[in-house]
Amino acid sequence: MEGFEEVPPLDGMFAPLDVRSELKQAFVRWLPRPYYTRVALGSGEKVNELDLLSLCEHWRLEYPGEAKDLAKSWDESEERKADDGPFFNELVRLGWVFFDGGRWIMQGTPLGTLSLINYPSPSTKIFLEGLSKPRLIAKTDQQPTAVLALAKKILAEFWLEQYVPIENPEWFLSRLWERLCPAEPINTENNVTSLQAPVSENRASFKAANTDAVDCAFLEWAAWCHVIRGYGKWERQWSLSQQRFCREAAHRALARQTLWNGWDCDLARYVKVLQETYAIPLNQLRFASSAGKAPPRTIVARAGWLASREVEHLMMERLMMQRHGPNTVNFAFGLLCSELEKTDIGPGIMAAAEAILSYAVNHPMALLQLRFRVDSNPGLLVDMLLYRPTACLAAKWTIEWQPKSGRNNDLNRGREAQTKTFAVQDSLSVIAYHLNASSISLEECASLITWCYTSSTGMGRAIADPRRPVGRQLLGIFAKQNEQVQSEVLRHLVDQAAYENNIPRACFSGVLDGMNSLPLVTEAAIRPVIALYSVFARKQRLDWTDVAGLSSDMAGRLVAAAFAQATSDRDTFLIPFDGMELIHEASRDEEPTVRSSVARTMRIHIRLLARAVSGWPYETLPSVLCEVLKKLISRSVIEHDEKGRIGALTDRYSPTHSQSRETGSPAQDLASAWSKLDKSNQGDLLQVFGQSDDPVFLAELCQFLPTTAKPGIKARLRQLKPAEASVFWTWPELHHRIETLLIAGEYELAREHLEDVRQDVGKAPQQYWLALFALELQLFLKEEKWTALDSTTIPSKLDAATARQANDQLDFYRATSQLLRPGGDLASARTELQRLSSQPGASSTYRDNYFAVAIQQIIGPTSHPLSGADKLTGERLLGEINNAVAADNKLASNSLLANRAYLLFALQRPAAALESVAKRRSEVRSSELEMVVVLAKYEMGHQDEAMAILDTAIKEFETDKRLVLLKEDLQAGTPASSVTSATVAVDSVSSIRAALQQLSQLPISLVGDVLGPPGLGFRGYLIREVSKAVASLQRIAGMLRDRKNSADEARIENDLNSAVREILSASLALAKWDVADQSLGGITANGNPGERDAVIRVSGQEISVYEALVCKGLDRTNIKKHFDKLLAYGTCDIYFHVIYSYAQDVKPLLDYVRRMLEHEILPSLSYRGCEALTPPDFETSGYLATYNVDHREIAVVFLIADLKIRTA
Repeated sequence: MEGFEEVPPLDGMFAPLDVRSELKQAFVRWLPRPYYTRVALGSGEKVNELDLLSLCEHWRLEYPGEAKDLAKSWDESEERKADDGPFFNELVRLGWVFFDGGRWIMQGTPLGTLSLINYPSPSTKIFLEGLSKPRLIAKTDQQPTAVLALAKKILAEFWLEQYVPIENPEWFLSRLWERLCPAEPINTENNVTSLQAPVSENRASFKAANTDAVDCAFLEWAAWCHVIRGYGKWERQWSLSQQRFCREAAHRALARQTLWNGWDCDLARYVKVLQETYAIPLNQLRFASSAGKAPPRTIVARAGWLASREVEHLMMERLMMQRHGPNTVNFAFGLLCSELEKTDIGPGIMAAAEAILSYAVNHPMALLQLRFRVDSNPGLLVDMLLYRPTACLAAKWTIEWQPKSGRNNDLNRGREAQTKTFAVQDSLSVIAYHLNASSISLEECASLITWCYTSSTGMGRAIADPRRPVGRQLLGIFAKQNEQVQSEVLRHLVDQAAYENNIPRACFSGVLDGMNSLPLVTEAAIRPVIALYSVFARKQRLDWTDVAGLSSDMAGRLVAAAFAQATSDRDTFLIPFDGMELIHEASRDEEPTVRSSVARTMRIHIRLLARAVSGWPYETLPSVLCEVLKKLISRSVIEHDEKGRIGALTDRYSPTHSQSRETGSPAQDLASAWSKLDKSNQGDLLQVFGQSDDPVFLAELCQFLPTTAKPGIKARLRQLKPAEASVFWTWPELHHRIETLLIAGEYELAREHLEDVRQDVGKAPQQYWLALFALELQLFLKEEKWTALDSTTIPSKLDAATARQANDQLDFYRATSQLLRPGGDLASARTELQRLSSQPGASSTYRDNYFAVAIQQIIGPTSHPLSGADKLTGERLLGEINNAVAADNKLASNSLLANRAYLLFALQRPAAALESVAKRRSEVRSSELEMVVVLAKYEMGHQDEAMAILDTAIKEFETDKRLVLLKEDLQAGTPASSVTSATVAVDSVSSIRAALQQLSQLPISLVGDVLGPPGLGFRGYLIREVSKAVASLQRIAGMLRDRKNSADEARIENDLNSAVREILSASLALAKWDVADQSLGGITANGNPGERDAVIRVSGQEISVYEALVCKGLDRTNIKKHFDKLLAYGTCDIYFHVIYSYAQDVKPLLDYVRRMLEHEILPSLSYRGCEALTPPDFETSGYLATYNVDHREIAVVFLIADLKIRTA
C-alpha cells in the first residue's frame, strides 16, 4: 500500500449502477472467499420435493406464537388461571416474550443456562416453550391419500422438530414462494382488480387484506425454510410482483419486531432479561457486566466494540440462540442481504441497499449478521462503500480481510495480498469521492484513521494489512481540504482517543500524524490534544496509551505543541502531578499500588520528554524543557521518600520484570537527549545521573553515552557495592543487575554482587538459580579463572530438566574457554560444541562458538594466508557460515560476523570482509566489528585511516584489551594475533525466539514434523494434542457436573467443550494456533452459519473443526446427525467428532462408529480407509478415517471420552 502516493476519487460515479456492478465483480475476484459444501443427506429416506409442494397446498406450517388471538387465548386459558400465571401483557412487560416481526417468541438463553430459568408458573413454562414448536394445520377438508400419508409420516418421525429431508431445498423453497405468494390484487395503472373495479373507499381495505395475506405467506415460507434446513435465498426468476411482495414483507417484519434494539439499550436489555426476568445467577452469565458499557459513537468503532472479547461473547450467544427456533427478524434481514448479493443491476437496487444497510447501522445484531454475510460474499462491501454511512466501515473490513480461500501456500498468499491491495485502493477512492462531494461523516473518517493507527489484537494479522500507511493516505486526502474540514477531523481524532473503552485507551500516534499532515490546522484545534495527554498523565494512565511507543519525531511534535499553548497548559503538561504528594495521601493498603502507578507514569513521561529533546523539530531547545527534564530526572534516579524522590527510572520499576516488555531503556533515551543539549546542561545532567544508586541505570548509561561523558558515571557505578546500591526486590531484578554489569565490563563489581547473595541463591526457584549459574560461568571466562571453571559442579538436588540444562551450560563454557586459554584444546572443544549445537532447540551461541573454534583451528595463532588443504577447508567452512547467516541475518551475532570476516582475511579477501560487516556496523557499535574494519582498512593500504579508527575504538571500548594488543601488533609490524571472537553469553532467549518465529512461519503441514510424533506430520500432532485434551476429562470425571438431570445435557456439553478448549488452547499456543470459542462458520442445511463447538485456527485460517455430543447410550441417530453436518462446518484437512460418553459400556459405541465411518457416509465422500487409535499411542480410543471429497483428501477423527463413573 505504501506504493500508492495519491488516492484519486473514484471515476464514473455519474453512473452508480455501472460502478456497483463492476466493483462487485472485482471485489468477489480480489478478496478470497471460503468454500463450504452443503450438508448432504445420508442414505436414509428422502421426501420428494413435488410431494412436499402438494402437501403445502393442503397443510399450513406455522408456529403457535403467530396466532392472532394468542394473548386472549392465554389470558382466558384454564391452565393459566389454575396456577395464577401472569397475563400476556405482563409477560411482554417483563420481557418473557418479544415480537420478532412475525410472531411472539421467548428470548433464548446462553448455552448451558436453559435449566436455570425460573418460570412464573408451570403453565407459563409450557406456554412459553410451546411458542416455537412448529405444527401442521389443515387448509382443506378433503386431502389426497398421498398427502395425508406424508403428513402423518412427518409427524410420526418428528421431522418438524429435526428436519424434513429433501434433496434440493433451494429449488423447493423458490417454488414454494411462487405458490404461497398472493396474486397482485390491484392494477397500478388503472386501479382496477383483475376481476372488477371496487369503489375507491374500498381500495385501502383490499390493499390491507392483500398485505395480511402476503405476511401470512411470508411466515409460512419462513417456517418451511427452517424445518427443511434451507434458507430464504433471493430468486431472480421470481416475477416482479413476487419479488416486491417478498421484499415488502421482509421490511414490515423488520419494522414491527421488538427483539433487536438500537445501540443505546440492545445489549443491556438482553442481559437484564437474563438476570432479572429469567433470574439466572450472575456467575452463570459470562461477561454480563460488560453490557453496561456504552458503545462508541461511530459505526467503525461500534464494529470494533462488537468484536471485543466480552461483547462478542454475549452477542454471539444471542446469534446462536436460533437453535431454540428461527426468528423472523433474522430471516428477513438475511433475505434482504441475499437480494443485494444476487442482483447486479436492477430497478431500485440502490434504494434496497440503502434500506437494509441503514437498518444494520442502527441495530447491533443486524450489523453482526451483516459481518457474517460479508465474510461469505465480499461483494456486499461494494454496497457498503456506496452507502455513505457505512463507507468507512467497508474500508475497514476490506483492510483487515483475512484469507479464507483455504489455499495456504506462499504463492497463493502472495497473490491474495496483491489482489487485496487493489480492493483497499478502490475503497479509499470511494471515500475520496464521498469527501469531495461533502457527503460523508468526518467523524467516521476520523474513526477509520484512529483504527489504522492501533495495533491488531487478533491472533493473526490480515494478509497485506496496511493499517498505518492507509491512515497516512487518508490524512493525505484530508490535507487537500479546507481549514474547517481539517480542524474538524483533528477534533474527532482527539475525541475518539478520549473514549474510555479504547484499546489502547488513547492513540496519540494518529493524532500526531494528523497534526503533522493537516497544514491548515490552527492552534485552537491542537489544544485538546495537549489537554488529553495531561488528563491521562494526571490519572497515571499513560501505560493505557501508545505514548511509550512514540518515535522521537512524534514525541518532539507533541511537546512542541504543548509549548505553543498557554503557560498554564504547558506547565500542566510538563509536570502533571506531584508524585510524593499522591503517595502520602494514599492509605497504608493503597500506598504500594499508588507508588507503582506514579513511578510507571513518570517513567513513561520522562522518556517521552527525552525523546522529544532528541527529535525537537526546531533549532533551539526551550530552556524550560531542559530545566524540567533535569528536575524530573533528579526526582527519578533514586528512591528517597524524605527528599521527595521516586526511583521511576531505576530498574526496580522496569515493566520487563512484571507484565510486559519495555522497548529500549530510559538510559538509551536519556543518553540520546544528552547529546542534543548544550555543554552547560550536559554537565548538569551528568551530575544528576551521578546521584543514582541503581547499578543497572548507570551501567546502561555507560553503554550509550560517549567516552568523554563516562568517567564520572563509571566512578559512581564502582562505588555501588552491594551495601551502597539500591536493594533489589526480585530474583529477575538481581539477574538483570549482574548481567548488565557484565555487559558494561564491570567484572569485579558483578562478582561482589554475586557473592553477596551466595548463601541465598540455593533458595531461589530453580529457573532463577540456573540463570545466575550461567552468569557466574560467564564471569569465570571474563576473569580467566580456568581452574574455578573446571572444578565447578552441579548441585544434586536439581530436577532432571534443570540439571540437563545446567550440564549443557557447563559443557559449553568449558569448551569455549579452550578458545580463550593459552594452548587450549581446540579439538575437544570443537567436538563438544558440535554436539551441543546439534541438539534440538539448541542456542545459536553453541553454533557460533563451534564456527569460532573451527576457524581458529584453520588459521592458527597468527593471521596468515591459507593455502592448499587449509584453503579448501576454509572455503567449505565459509559456505557453512554463509548459509547460517543467510538463514537469519538479523539474529546473527556480532561474533559470528566478525569471525566470518577473519576467515575472509585468511582467504585474502579484505574488501569482502569489510563489506560483510558494513551493514551491521551501521546499526550497532561493537569492538569485534571495529577490529574487523581496522584490519580490513590496514590490509587494503589505508593505514592512517585504520589507526584513527582503532584509536577511537580504544577510547570507546576501553575494557576490551584486544584493541590495545592489536594496536601494538600493527605498530610493531608483526602479524596480528589471530584469536577468533567467542560469544560467552548463552542467548537461549534469542534461540528460542528465533525457533518460535521460524515455527510460526512454517507451512502448517510441516509444524507436525517439529512438534508432533516422528513421522506422523501435521495430522499426527493435532490428533495427539486433541486426544490429550479429551483424555483430561476422563481424569477429572469425578469432579464433573452430575448428569442425572437430562435437561442439563446442553449445559454439560458446554462445560465439557469449554474444558477441552482451555486445555487445547494451552497446548497449541506453542505453535501459535488458537482455539476459537463457540465459533460460527461453515453452513447448515438451512443456509445459516454453523454453530461449531470449537475451531482450531492459524492466523485466521481454519485448519480443523471440533464437534462433540453427550451420549448416555448408543444413540445412532444423534451420532449420525453430528457426523453428517461436520464436513459442512468448514473447509479443513482434519475434522474431530467426539463423544462424551456416560454409557455403561463403550464397546457398542466404538463398534457402531466403525461401521458408520465406512458404510454410512455422505454421497459426497469416497471412503479410503480407517485405522484404530488406541492407548498407549493415544490417550483416548477412537478411529482415524480418511476420505476423498472432490479433489481433496480429508481425515475425520472419532474420539470417545469415557466419563462414566463405575463403582464396584
